[in-house]
Amino acid sequence: MPDWSEWLDYHNPIARGIEIKLGLLTLTIILALDARLRLIPKLEADRLNDLALHIIGITTLSVLFVIFGVGLQLGGI
Repeated sequence: MPDWSEWLDYHNPIARGIEIKLGLLTLTIILALDARLRLIPKLEADRLNDLALHIIGITTLSVLFVIFGVGLQLGGI
């Protein structure tokens, strides 16, 4: 997919995979920033559950990255 404009064509399976991976990346960045700016500076024992939810979310997103990456390598989602 050399042309950037083709990356946003949702009818193309490769472009759909790229969009999904970019969406997953955006969600990962949002969760990381939220943890870094809101949770970690005020981390106490009562907020460990919130941090655990962030860790579960990041782990889930990472697994989805792998699944969609394999899907792209195999020819599309």
